[in-house]
Amino acid sequence: MSSGCCDVCPPAVDICPLTGLPILSRLRRRAQRQCGLDAHCPSDSVCCADQCHHHNKICKRKPRSVNAVANLPSKVNVTVIMTSASADSQQVLSSYLVPLELSLRDHVKVEVVPFGMVENGGCQHGPGDCLGNRLISCAVRHLPVADGGLAFATCLMEHQKHLRSNEHSSILSAALTCAEGSRRNTKAFYKCSVGPEGYQLFAAAAKRQYQLVSSLSYVPTVLIDGEVVVKSNEDMAKLPLVLCNKLNHVPRVKSYCQDYMKTQVKN
Repeated sequence: MSSGCCDVCPPAVDICPLTGLPILSRLRRRAQRQCGLDAHCPSDSVCCADQCHHHNKICKRKPRSVNAVANLPSKVNVTVIMTSASADSQQVLSSYLVPLELSLRDHVKVEVVPFGMVENGGCQHGPGDCLGNRLISCAVRHLPVADGGLAFATCLMEHQKHLRSNEHSSILSAALTCAEGSRRNTKAFYKCSVGPEGYQLFAAAAKRQYQLVSSLSYVPTVLIDGEVVVKSNEDMAKLPLVLCNKLNHVPRVKSYCQDYMKTQVKN
């Protein structure tokens, strides 16, 4: 059907070409094909009234919508499924997620899901691993964190030796040290980590994990906007690249990505 050229046709020209001259007339006919319907035009054009010859219609390129870029997302959701005593989880947080969150805070929303591969109620690396996971969930709920608990989790996971042990007092001491920058609600945070609330949050993390990935094969697993990006150690380097592809239309992200690519080439 004809577009009626009310909404998609380009604005009228201010000056019409001198089509009385044979050469200009031929050039104009080649550049602007006559039509009766949109179907007579290329896919990137519409059939519109010819403002210079009011009885004719010609194919005109569709104007680029000014809203096309504006409607693209300016923020992505990055979700990391991890477990506190995992060295690979620590690496993806410290080497990839923290730099991304610091550089692109307005464009990256991080969600930490501290659960991982749990069998018969036991965490992958033992009781200390489970306590670490509960501490991270309690930090997200009770400490004034603006990064989804990323900074706290990264700080706590530097204490891998304690997290892989059953030394609960050492793990709690490390957690309180990591929480010192957020003194507000520290008591509620501690009470959560050693009480039933921590176990309730641990169960909630399990539910969230299974909602995202029904069968987990690797920890950490990272998703961007619900799509799995990291599911093996070799996939970690893909994380900034996928994010760059999704937000390449955002000037600040584009600049970051260009600098990141230059760094990769040098390395």
